[in-house]
Amino acid sequence: MISLTTPTFTKEMEEVAVNALQNEMLVGGESVNKFEDEFARYIGTDYAVAVNSGSSALLLTFCSLDIKPRDKVLSPSATFVATVNGSSILGGVPIFCEIGSDYLISPESLELTMNTIPNVKYIIPVHLYGHPCNMDGIMEFAKRKDVAIVEDAAQAHGATYKARRVGCFGEAAIFSFYPTKNMTVCGDGGMITTNIKKIYESAKKMRDVGRVTKVSSLLH
Repeated sequence: MISLTTPTFTKEMEEVAVNALQNEMLVGGESVNKFEDEFARYIGTDYAVAVNSGSSALLLTFCSLDIKPRDKVLSPSATFVATVNGSSILGGVPIFCEIGSDYLISPESLELTMNTIPNVKYIIPVHLYGHPCNMDGIMEFAKRKDVAIVEDAAQAHGATYKARRVGCFGEAAIFSFYPTKNMTVCGDGGMITTNIKKIYESAKKMRDVGRVTKVSSLLH
């Protein structure tokens, strides 16, 4: 039997976790603030917002993009249901696009789908199993069709496309830290990356019922 995943939990990680529990907030805090800053720098975006899961990252991203009921959201036919859950909860209509032999969507498959189903508002390229999509072609297509891009990089932390890390191409991107992913946080977690200040500020507020705080120590 080969296990699906064997998460690593070292003594150093244990000490850091205990220190955060003893000296910081139980939710958020200095370590989370630093993680957001470093993750944004690593991906190559201006902003990053930590949330409790990749699913929440998708939900807050589409909220921040002001998705409307019946807006069409295109994603690859080979993906996990969470990819379209966030937009569907908000009234978006999932449209599935065929994939190639690499299990990814391509500009050609996007063109074929949108010739059949017009007025798509959003595209979710899924960088599956760490393999990046053809972002040059997808970005060119999205610009020509005036479609927003939300990258699903839940399984692609650190993956690069032409020397740029995935997660910095579209209007926003999401990452998951679920235990089965290639980067974890010893539990569940997620991240939104973006270069758009409005998305950053909106997601930051919504993750904590309208509050935006940077508290580095436990309140007594």
